[in-house]
Amino acid sequence: MDSNRWTYFFISEWNGTFDQGKTLNAADELLKPYYKNICFGEEFTWIHNGIATNYHIENVRQVDLTHKEYYAILADMHIEDKIITLISVHVPWQECCHESSLDMLIEEMKKYEYVICAGDINASNDNQLRFVDNGFNMANGGSEGWFCTWAKDCEKEDTSNAHLDNIITSKNIKIMNVSAPHNDLSDRDHWPLLADIVIL
Repeated sequence: MDSNRWTYFFISEWNGTFDQGKTLNAADELLKPYYKNICFGEEFTWIHNGIATNYHIENVRQVDLTHKEYYAILADMHIEDKIITLISVHVPWQECCHESSLDMLIEEMKKYEYVICAGDINASNDNQLRFVDNGFNMANGGSEGWFCTWAKDCEKEDTSNAHLDNIITSKNIKIMNVSAPHNDLSDRDHWPLLADIVIL
């Protein structure tokens, strides 16, 4: 592996077990063969966020959003003299808490000079563009356009609510080669969002 190229896997809605019989530990089977450093936040029925990478991370912490089960898990990594903050998040869709949680996430991201945030934003196109309005770059809805990631709405004429998953960075991190690959398994729910990033 190129020492100047790292892979970061941001996890949301993770299941602790991989198989229907709940006999296989999902992290052991799917993450540990490929990633040395794995961190998770609190586990709820549908919300379980984490970060997996082969690069050293530290200062792992959880920031709760305005819904009791939704949160962001954060970790820091050092690249030369830079501290890059990684954030894996799942923003609540519920009317009670969506806007306030989005506000809270944006304010948290503003605290860091270099930040990479990824996860299920649960927001329409217009709502997600608030990140751009606040000075961030976006993979989904950025310079390469919108990518459907919510399978149920990908075939609809209006897909403005189908781009739920995103990678958002500070302005000093460039986003390129965005894609949302899918197969028969991921067609049942969310598609992953992939992108190459360059730290400037």
